[in-house]
Amino acid sequence: MILVLFVLSSCDREDDLPFELTAEGLVGTWEQYQYRGSTGIEKFETEYESTGKTITFFSNGEWESVDFFECDEGEYSVTDQILTMIFQCDDPVKTQLFRLKSEKDQLIISPSCFEGCFYVFKKI
Repeated sequence: MILVLFVLSSCDREDDLPFELTAEGLVGTWEQYQYRGSTGIEKFETEYESTGKTITFFSNGEWESVDFFECDEGEYSVTDQILTMIFQCDDPVKTQLFRLKSEKDQLIISPSCFEGCFYVFKKI
């Protein structure tokens, strides 16, 4: 019995590991569940709930979004936990950088904002 427990506990636990903050680790569809920010005086966060706002990262380096950005498609790359997104639309900002972090199974995307702001995503 002890041998069986030992064998089962030593099985590959890759599914239990958090995703990697690489281009390959982002592949899939992510939905925004929360926004965290600061007014400059105090920090705040929205309720943790489904928003319907998604970003899908494809393995070929392209992305699509639903209701997250004004532009809904483009290309992306990840280097040293910095996500570079190139927008393929008439938006005046063609490229934007985001810092990436992870908390358990959540992806945290942080644009450049002075007070600190974070979009919290969950893979769906």
